[in-house]
Amino acid sequence: MPELVPNLHHDYVRVFARRKCDRRLKIIFHHAGKPRSANARCTNVGNGGLCARLPHQLELGQLVSVEFLLQGIAVSLRAAVRHTQGFDTGFQFVAPGEDERKVIAQLFMEGLHSTEE
Repeated sequence: MPELVPNLHHDYVRVFARRKCDRRLKIIFHHAGKPRSANARCTNVGNGGLCARLPHQLELGQLVSVEFLLQGIAVSLRAAVRHTQGFDTGFQFVAPGEDERKVIAQLFMEGLHSTEE
């Protein structure tokens, strides 16, 4: 009988639920010691992080700032790159404080059913 080989991409349990999202983001990161930015599009979001499509490859573990508008107010959250696959990059929020957790919950709950330009 052949041995079963685990599927490394799907043998994990997601800690936080995710919802589809379509929101403009700006990702601020450092490359060669200099600050850079890339426009991105959020594709899904949860209380622990988000996935975004962006035209720049980032390194696993790299710390970034994720900037976006929420009800017309500019928001910036710190995040770390957890996975990349093509243009899709997964980010985990890093040490969010109480105010940041409220923003994340609002992002998760509000405006996700309609497209935000």
